[in-house]
Amino acid sequence: MRLKKLVSCAALSIALATPLFANATSLSNGPWFPEPEEQLEFLSLKDCLNEGLEVGSYAFGSIHKSKKGFFDSWSFSLAESSNLTINLFDIAYPDIGESMANNLPFSKPLLDNSFLTASLFDEAGNLLGTIGENGLLTLNGLQAETWYTLAVSGKAVGQLGGAYYGSIELSEVPIGDTLPLLGSALVTLAIVRRQKKTRAQTETAA
Repeated sequence: MRLKKLVSCAALSIALATPLFANATSLSNGPWFPEPEEQLEFLSLKDCLNEGLEVGSYAFGSIHKSKKGFFDSWSFSLAESSNLTINLFDIAYPDIGESMANNLPFSKPLLDNSFLTASLFDEAGNLLGTIGENGLLTLNGLQAETWYTLAVSGKAVGQLGGAYYGSIELSEVPIGDTLPLLGSALVTLAIVRRQKKTRAQTETAA
């Protein structure tokens, strides 16, 4: 299955001949997506274009028709073990208070979502964490060369639909965080070697 996926991704990359995260244009140029302080690369809907993400910031987002439930997902792997932070924001347009809404001809924003949720899963389908709108999810020590899936779900309830955006921040794992794991691995290795040596000596004596 993995080999088939890699072959199809390679063919896709050659056929498209486009830079990484090329679908960013359709999202970042929308009038309701805020301009970030720095230009972020958008995650691609094509999994193979998200393979081996390096330390840095990546954006994601989408727009959906009104009164429609949605489920969007992006799969990605990491170039090296990293700490990860996910932000999720609903886009309510216009962003008006309840008192103002009562004085307007429409009772709800043109763009809005309900039940907006983002979840991260590992390649075995295990849930690693979930956040709602304006939420923040931090996970430490995600492994390299392992595939993860970011899933965003909700329902578009604005008069024209719903829109959201978010970001993934990948940062290096501090050396101090890896020392306990390394120490544990070395201790385990030493115990295994000692057991093998003891077993060999017992068999020789017998």
